[in-house]
Amino acid sequence: MGSYTQFFFAAKVNDDPAVIDVFRFMMFFGDRPELPDHPLFRTARWEGMLCSDDLAVTKLEKDFIGKWSVVAHSNFKNYDREIEKFVDWIRPHLWAGGPEMIGFSLYEHNENPTIIRAVDESEPFTIDGTATRIAGAITYGHSKEPA
Repeated sequence: MGSYTQFFFAAKVNDDPAVIDVFRFMMFFGDRPELPDHPLFRTARWEGMLCSDDLAVTKLEKDFIGKWSVVAHSNFKNYDREIEKFVDWIRPHLWAGGPEMIGFSLYEHNENPTIIRAVDESEPFTIDGTATRIAGAITYGHSKEPA
């Protein structure tokens, strides 16, 4: 039958019609758009990863400042690392003023979830032209065991 991964994503996304059209399609609200050239869209299960089970919850709503609130919670088989590829695809489109934590994943055989952050720790974060690192940022991967 296969193993499932619970996936939760909640973030503010910039108003880019091409990105929002992809979300509409992934949430079964719209027609299939022209897709960007990204590894996510070459996986087998990307289309249904946000709405893959009967307990899936999605939200796509434009807020009063012109940013999009995107929320998705689902369970699916992450066999082709769709979650990691999704995070890689969406990070450049996130609103810079949004939350640091944008979600989590939990493989059914793991005890602890993996926290997904808006900023990839391997890339410098720039403030006023000065590259810094975000203290404690965790990129997508296995969570550290609690101390």
